[in-house]
Amino acid sequence: MEDMLNGEWDAHLGYQKHDQSPKATDNRRNGSYPKTVKSRMGEMTLSVPRDRNGTFEPELVPNGTRDVSGANRFAKQAEGMRGVRYGNQSRAA
Repeated sequence: MEDMLNGEWDAHLGYQKHDQSPKATDNRRNGSYPKTVKSRMGEMTLSVPRDRNGTFEPELVPNGTRDVSGANRFAKQAEGMRGVRYGNQSRAA
């Protein structure tokens, strides 16, 4: 799940972690915060990334959401993030 969150984060910022090229935005990575969520396998703590401008809201685990047991949403999100994770920016994120 954290890999999918990081993929969303890359898409939101427009660049991947450790990218040294000039950025099209002034918004930068700003660490992460722990978020405890409830899933089908019980409670787990995720490391949710954040940006300096505070504009990143993950689709996988939206702000204010604690129950992430909806398997259909995970499958849909994983399919959408596959392209972002492997550099195909043309697919929806």
